[in-house]
Amino acid sequence: MGVLEIIILLAAIINFFLGLFVFVKDPSKRINRLFGISGLITGIWVFTNFMIGIQKTLFWLKSAYAFGSFVPIAAMLWGLELCEKKITRREIFLLLGVGLFFFVISYSNNLIVTNVTRVYLGGFEGETGPFFISYWIYIFGILAFILYILSSSYFKAAGINKIQIGYVLLGAILYISVVIIVDFILPLFGIKELIPLDSPSSLFLLFFTALAITRVHLFGIRLILTETLVVATGLTLLVWAVTAEPFLLKILGGVLFVFFIAFGYQLVRSVIKEIELRAELEKAYVEL
Repeated sequence: MGVLEIIILLAAIINFFLGLFVFVKDPSKRINRLFGISGLITGIWVFTNFMIGIQKTLFWLKSAYAFGSFVPIAAMLWGLELCEKKITRREIFLLLGVGLFFFVISYSNNLIVTNVTRVYLGGFEGETGPFFISYWIYIFGILAFILYILSSSYFKAAGINKIQIGYVLLGAILYISVVIIVDFILPLFGIKELIPLDSPSSLFLLFFTALAITRVHLFGIRLILTETLVVATGLTLLVWAVTAEPFLLKILGGVLFVFFIAFGYQLVRSVIKEIELRAELEKAYVEL
C-alpha cells in the first residue's frame, strides 16, 4: 500500500468518525444528524476510491461514481441547516430522487462508463457513457449552489455564526478548487497523476469545520476533533502494521500502534479534564 492509498484511507476514516462523533454527541439536533450523515456518505465515497487503488476492479469504479452522487446532496443539506436556509420537502425529495437516479445508473455498464479495459487509482481506460457529462453537471451544479449559499449567508451573518460559516466556506472553497484543478484543469495539459487527490481533498473541508468546532463551538463540543484524530490515526497505523512488508515493518507498525494508543488515551483524558476544569471555573464565575 503506497503513500497515496494511505492518505485516501486516512481521509475516509476521518470523514466517517468525525460524522459519527458529531451525531452521537447530540442526535437530537438536526444539524448534528445532517453532518453525521454527510460524514458517513463522504467517508464511504472516499473509501471506494481507496479500494480502486487496492483492487482496481470495475465494481469499485462504479461504486465511486454511485456514492459520489450523494456526497454533494448531503453536504448541501448540512450547509443549508448551518446557514438557516429552508427548502421544501418536495425540493428535498426531488434532489434525493436525482441522486438516486445517478446512484442506480452508475452500476450500469453503459450509462456512466462503458467498454472499460483498465481501472486504476484516479481513473480508468475506456469510454464515457451518455450520462457521464450530465453526472458531472449535476455534481458541480450542487457544489456551486453550496458555495453560493455559504458566501451569501456569510455576508449577512453576524457574530459567532459569521465566524462559523466563514470557516466552513473557506474549507469548501479549497476542497472544490482542488477537485476542479486535479480532475479537469491539469488533465487538459496531460497531467493525470494527481487525479486521486480529489477525494482526500475533502480533508480541507473537515479541517476548517474542525476549527469551527473547536474554536467557536459549531456543534457545542470540543472533544470531537481530538477523538476523531486519535481513532483515525490509530486505525491507519493498525492497517499499516497488518499490510506492511517485509515482516520487520509489521513489527515496527505494531509497536507504533501500541505506543500511539497509549498516547491517544492520555491525550483524550487531558482534553476531558481541561473541559471539566473550564466548566467549573465558568460556573464559579457565574455564582460570584
